[in-house]
Amino acid sequence: MFDLFKLHDPEEDKSSKSWIRLGGDKLTDELRKILLEILSEGYSLNSLSKQIAKTLNVNWTAIKQQLEKVKNNSWKYRVCVPIPVIESLLRLWNNKKMGKEKWKLIELTDWIVSGASKSKPTKSMKVLNKELSAITGAHAADGCLVKPRIKTSRYQWRITDQYESSLSCLQQWIKKVFGIQSKINRRGTYFYINIKNKAIYRILNKFFGFKLGKKASIVSMPKMIKNSTEELQRYFAMGVLTFDGCVDLSGYIELNVTSKQLRNDVANIMRKDGIKVKISKEKDKLGRWTLATPIIKNDVKFLKYFANDTIHWKKANGFIKGFDEEDVIDLFKGTSTNKIKLREVLSCTKKLKIFDLESLRKTLKVNKRTVRSYIRILEKAKIIKTIRFGMKVTSYVNLNNLDDTTTLTLSKKYRERLFDLAITKCGLQIKLADLLNVNFRRVSAWRIGTTGLSMKHLRRLLKICNLDSWKISDGIEKFGENIYIFKG
Repeated sequence: MFDLFKLHDPEEDKSSKSWIRLGGDKLTDELRKILLEILSEGYSLNSLSKQIAKTLNVNWTAIKQQLEKVKNNSWKYRVCVPIPVIESLLRLWNNKKMGKEKWKLIELTDWIVSGASKSKPTKSMKVLNKELSAITGAHAADGCLVKPRIKTSRYQWRITDQYESSLSCLQQWIKKVFGIQSKINRRGTYFYINIKNKAIYRILNKFFGFKLGKKASIVSMPKMIKNSTEELQRYFAMGVLTFDGCVDLSGYIELNVTSKQLRNDVANIMRKDGIKVKISKEKDKLGRWTLATPIIKNDVKFLKYFANDTIHWKKANGFIKGFDEEDVIDLFKGTSTNKIKLREVLSCTKKLKIFDLESLRKTLKVNKRTVRSYIRILEKAKIIKTIRFGMKVTSYVNLNNLDDTTTLTLSKKYRERLFDLAITKCGLQIKLADLLNVNFRRVSAWRIGTTGLSMKHLRRLLKICNLDSWKISDGIEKFGENIYIFKG
């Protein structure tokens, strides 16, 4: 259970208006019993107020107002008593039982009010739960605590992310844990939530040990979560990865952070879950420590590391179960490699209709690794289809879009007809070999099907025979490598 009394900081909360207050129906009843017992020992409300005020170094009339509300119980549903006043009453009531009674009062607390009584109440959280663990993970990734520099400003908690869906999940966690409605704001290409609430500020600072201001290089998993269950640790990792992680085009979950300890904390949690994680031994060019793990098809445990329905969760779900054709472009619209985006790749595949890896690479003018990443996504979205063995491609287009280096094997009937016609045109097999610029033994191997025929030489053969590629496309027995067809 959280010691809510630690939300009060004597060094910072010197004015009675700055005190954090606790409230609750049953709490008020219990405090009233304690107050009446103290007054029965000979104290008047004025003398008791003055004694407490002297100890706390504040005006006694402010203390009297609080004690009157408790005593009369007429403001039962609105009474919020400052933490220092509750502690003073407990000491005067029974110093020996103070510790035991304090935990009883914490258990009876329903809400927390920051500073002035007009502030919106925060729901009292008594124990660490899944949502609070996720909130701390999100804060470790992209959160910031701001302390007021002048008296008119307020304690703030701000968290930023480039995806609105991540902050929408955070909104739900905040509502469930603290009972307050937060607002998502936008600045440029980023979204953020800014909450002015001393209680939440103190919870993150006092209970979880998060420092003020910049913390990127020193942040780590709080001790409270490290000593909790594996499930709560996993929710912390989910908060971190939802805000600081990503799912790249190759289907890898990645985390790049400037805190080595935070990276190691997340890696250890994932390893406990049976996930193989690779971590960098040195910082990257941007001074970050990296973590990477490939998403395994049909293994849903990877989904536990991202908040439901966020961009990262949808990407991970796509690599596990397959992408939705309608959503895949939107999911990867902000993702690009070598200045090529998925939308451009999709447009190119529509034009080519049938293609291999090399022909697509040359058309897009990118490297093979980039092309493979995009092809994998389009395949999982069932936008393109792989063909290699026993597929008829007549219903699509001719083979002119395939690269010269692509090899294929024709069925026996088509091989014999094609080469018989070519040899007839040339007169001798050796003359055909000269025209194709190969050894005559290679022609024999192609004719009997022991060696795959390249598209380069097939085109020459078709030219010699005065044939179009579509006329022999339904005679293809197999390709030497994967060929892709656009299904649209």
